Amino acid sequence: MARRGAKVLLAALVAVAASPATAWAAPAGSSVMPMTSILRACDYSVAEHTWRTGYARAVAFVHPATADSVALDVQLQTALPDTDYYVKVFQMPRGSADCAVAPVRVRTDGAGAAYVTITTPIDADTTGVWASVERPSAFSQQPAEVYTSDFIAKV
Repeated sequence: MARRGAKVLLAALVAVAASPATAWAAPAGSSVMPMTSILRACDYSVAEHTWRTGYARAVAFVHPATADSVALDVQLQTALPDTDYYVKVFQMPRGSADCAVAPVRVRTDGAGAAYVTITTPIDADTTGVWASVERPSAFSQQPAEVYTSDFIAKV
């Protein structure tokens, strides 16, 4: 009986791993940008007096969209189910107070997974991009969860 249960469990794991909702492939020619729970200012400096939050797994894939634009495919897994998160794309260089970035809302599914593609025109002096994923807090200006790129991708 235990052997049969193990086979059923293995079959279920293979089915989940093969489902399109959980398996994403990086676009050809993309830079893989892992994300960690570090709050950063708009100039990519680490924000002081903050703490790591959240246990989700976030990653972004940066690739050219057209000759003068860049696309970021952002994936979020193991996040809170059925929850709104906001993705921001920052072009570098920029000042620490220059946060003229519009957040893009993405909602996780029942398993805590979400996927969004953001395409943005490249500004004249841009040398790189990075991304953040945030879940706002109802009680603080610091996000309840935040994930930022581990590096600035060249464009």
